[in-house]
Amino acid sequence: MDQKALLNAAIINSLTLIMALISLPGILVQLVSLLEINEKKTFTVTTKCPNCRHLVDLKVKED
Repeated sequence: MDQKALLNAAIINSLTLIMALISLPGILVQLVSLLEINEKKTFTVTTKCPNCRHLVDLKVKED
């Protein structure tokens, strides 16, 4: 067996494990957001009325 090839494989495997550990928080955030996907979201938009120029709040609910 080639010892240099084994050493290179071990370095690549350790780098892969380190990168996986660094990405764990992002993976957890994505999983939590998938669990919260069933919640109905409400958005509020503020715009000016075209006739009287007063600010109007529009509330939109997600189906």
